[in-house]
Amino acid sequence: MSMLMEQPQLSKVLEALRSLAGRETIVLAARCSASYIGRGEAYLAEGDRVLIIKQDSSMQLQQPVSPTPVMWQPSGSVFSFHIEGHQLVITVLRQKPSEVVTLRVSKVYMLYSMKLHDDAKLASTLPESAIYDAIMRDPSMIEPGMRVVKLQKKTSLGIADLLCEDSQGRLVVIEVKREASGEAPAIQLKRYVESIKASFPNREVRGLLVALRITEDSRRALAIRGLEARILKKEELLNLLLPKRQAKLIEIIK
Repeated sequence: MSMLMEQPQLSKVLEALRSLAGRETIVLAARCSASYIGRGEAYLAEGDRVLIIKQDSSMQLQQPVSPTPVMWQPSGSVFSFHIEGHQLVITVLRQKPSEVVTLRVSKVYMLYSMKLHDDAKLASTLPESAIYDAIMRDPSMIEPGMRVVKLQKKTSLGIADLLCEDSQGRLVVIEVKREASGEAPAIQLKRYVESIKASFPNREVRGLLVALRITEDSRRALAIRGLEARILKKEELLNLLLPKRQAKLIEIIK
């Protein structure tokens, strides 16, 4: 079931909010002012805004021109509604820590409510280029003392993703994959290692496959050829590549 009210009287909106808040997702386009009291104090003068009350009893107040809520309260907030003079007063209380958002609504343009269903989880992926960027910024994420010598090193058999040097002065040919399965990655990496050995006959050369996921058959193919594997955690890459707040947000919504 859903409900749509256009240009409703405040008394009708009051009835709907008391009946539906915490049970359905409610979207309210209205003219209102807003105040906040908690860890600080804030006041927003009257303007046209969108109020979203979700089924988990969280709240967001959005202005027309910004993607970020100007005020919000988390899941489990306590709502109260009443008419005061010619205004509908909506109070949203967060109990721990104690924070209160108060909205004074003078006009409602539209109210829409509906019971929504969504059990999906956000799945984030990282391209191989993001893994390159992370290694370039901090080669020690592969192992302590690692440094990058060349990105996309040309060999006689193709282009190796990275040529590095480890803490013992050995050259390390690194092949980057998001996911590695089967023998193909090991065969490709072995060719690059042999080509680099031919170019640097007096240097010891290692081969290392770096990926977010490496299957067991691919691990066996690497081991047979004397090659190594290193699995990177997505969280490591996100924390390195993204601003801290953005990386934290991605982890929250995963």
